[in-house]
Amino acid sequence: MVHPQSEDHNTSQGEYPETLLSRVHDILNANSGNGFMKIREKGQPVKNFGVSMLHQLHCLEILKNIIEHGGEAPMGGGHSHNHGKRAKTETAPRDNLDEIQLADGAGHATHCLEYIAQSILCAADDTLEASFTGRLGTGEKVEVINGIGAVHQCRGSKGVLEALSQSQVEPLVVEKEVVAGERLTHVLRHAAG
Repeated sequence: MVHPQSEDHNTSQGEYPETLLSRVHDILNANSGNGFMKIREKGQPVKNFGVSMLHQLHCLEILKNIIEHGGEAPMGGGHSHNHGKRAKTETAPRDNLDEIQLADGAGHATHCLEYIAQSILCAADDTLEASFTGRLGTGEKVEVINGIGAVHQCRGSKGVLEALSQSQVEPLVVEKEVVAGERLTHVLRHAAG
């Protein structure tokens, strides 16, 4: 059983890790299953649960592609989406007569911006970052921060990715009902065996 551990993220080397944003695509594609954690509650069929960290990385990838390619990014990337507008349809599952119409283009980008903003506020990282005086292009001096030199206490992404990857091979079996909104670390504590 994998238990995500706390990690430090240190930007004291004087520059941002250039590989972090470039690794998003690799992280998303390394975890088959489109970022879904496969969980089987004892005696029940397997359910897929999205993992917020991967949804957030997916949104970063979408926004990065829009910026780099100067326009709308395709929704592809092997990711399923469950956001957008609801519409009645006869092809929806019998237990849920509302099918999600996937947001694309500007709607997808707006969703991603809102989702990342929500995630930032939810994490409420209160690490203090040193300020310094910078100069705008107009010559005006302003007080700024860039985060360099600050050590942040982070949750363990490695354990989350390992648990997700393991669930693709063998769904995680838990002794209790799993509900949306639970933390993966809590669910892992209730894993059978």
